[in-house]
Amino acid sequence: MKLKLTALVVGALLTATFSTTALADDFDRHQMNYQINFADDWHVKYRSYVQGPNGDWGKDKSHIQIGTKIWDGKIKLQYQYWDNNGKYEHRPRFDIQGFKWRGFSIGKRVEFRNQEGKDEYIRPWIKLGYQYKWDKNKIKISVNPRFAFNKDGVKDGDLENVLTTFEYERKIGRFAIAPGFWYQVDDNLDKKSFYTTLTFKYKL
Repeated sequence: MKLKLTALVVGALLTATFSTTALADDFDRHQMNYQINFADDWHVKYRSYVQGPNGDWGKDKSHIQIGTKIWDGKIKLQYQYWDNNGKYEHRPRFDIQGFKWRGFSIGKRVEFRNQEGKDEYIRPWIKLGYQYKWDKNKIKISVNPRFAFNKDGVKDGDLENVLTTFEYERKIGRFAIAPGFWYQVDDNLDKKSFYTTLTFKYKL
């Protein structure tokens, strides 16, 4: 009961903190996700964006993701194909599960960004997370410093940005709905972007 209360309080505080930004019309975009999960740990996801007051309303950005898990979920393999206003990008990546304790976790992700006709570089993540489940509910919080290697104009190993995500998921039969937000700061820890997010999932 105490853990549940702690999780709810943490979630409420984070939501209140970042919703102040949203109420001030400071969000940049809203992110929509549609995901189908298969019984053999594969999934397919489609993501699109609706621009906010501070974004470019004419921007057309979306991606398709295919992913799976191996070694009892300790490693996740994903591939993303991005379309950003007619500019295409390939992002193969893999996650490695590290330390886990009472909902807290430390892991890493290696992401390869291949932007057609532009940059090609490696972006490693450090993934610091907390997750709490009760009944058909789940709260997920993640803080992710992201670095750059072989990127033009950036020293190898320098911080690129830090992405913080919050998500509340509710399962309803085979369906799940998960509202949340993404908050990103640049290498100087200044605000770069704020997304509200909404995900719909269905398990076959």
